[in-house]
Amino acid sequence: MPELPEVETVRRALARALPEGRTRIVGAVRSRQPLRDLHGPSLPFSTLAGARIDGWDRHGKVLLVRLEGPRTLAVHLGMSGRLELAPPDGTPPAHGHLRLDLDGGAVLWFRDPRRFGSLAVLEGHRSGADLGLGPDALATPWTATRLAAVLAGTGRSIFDALLDQRRVAGLGNIYVQEILHAAGIDPRAAAGRLASRTLARLAARIRPVLRAAIERGGTTLRDHRAPDGRPGSNAAHLRVYGRAGARCGCGGRLRGLRLGGRTVTFCPRCQRTGRPRRRG
Repeated sequence: MPELPEVETVRRALARALPEGRTRIVGAVRSRQPLRDLHGPSLPFSTLAGARIDGWDRHGKVLLVRLEGPRTLAVHLGMSGRLELAPPDGTPPAHGHLRLDLDGGAVLWFRDPRRFGSLAVLEGHRSGADLGLGPDALATPWTATRLAAVLAGTGRSIFDALLDQRRVAGLGNIYVQEILHAAGIDPRAAAGRLASRTLARLAARIRPVLRAAIERGGTTLRDHRAPDGRPGSNAAHLRVYGRAGARCGCGGRLRGLRLGGRTVTFCPRCQRTGRPRRRG
């Protein structure tokens, strides 16, 4: 599933190709194939026609296209969703769910083979807080105090807690594993019991890991592509995700385990903080 770096890569590419205040939607066609509703009912997609694009925003994994009116086109890529720019006379892509014709002649498609993505046209210019999301993982200046506040009251593992979009918006399976490895924290550690010094170390790793992935265009494992079709190159730089059995940079052997219904890879040698004690 595309996470914050992948969505931010898409946002930046669209902002460059379709400058805010200078691009207008002249037509909008929505397919009849159902997608998941995004945060409640949507205005008719036909209301997008004639609207000027006033800004390309993002909160967590959700792309927020600010439109005059004011309205917001909210896009969640789900597992396989893509936003693709194409010429007006091009062959329609398979699994195209939304076609936006733009005044410059280009067409912006939202396509999603697996149909876990979601779209909505919302009244007003919406923020992440309006959508029930927690603070954005990239935009927030994280500190131990700030992390302690968002993790307060949970009995979950730090891995599961960081996946909760109501606590921290934008992190998913890939980047939570990478961030915890960079911070030296066992993914099974109890989130609500981490010491302040451990939270400070975690806070210092979140944005650098995300920024590095964004600079590489995100992580392409299967579906992620920039709007021009280019894949991201960050997969070659992943230190733990999907590498169970390989050697860690510290020399230890990476181990996989099931946690919260997901396969998690970590290094028992260098991710020692918060390791659960063995019983007996």
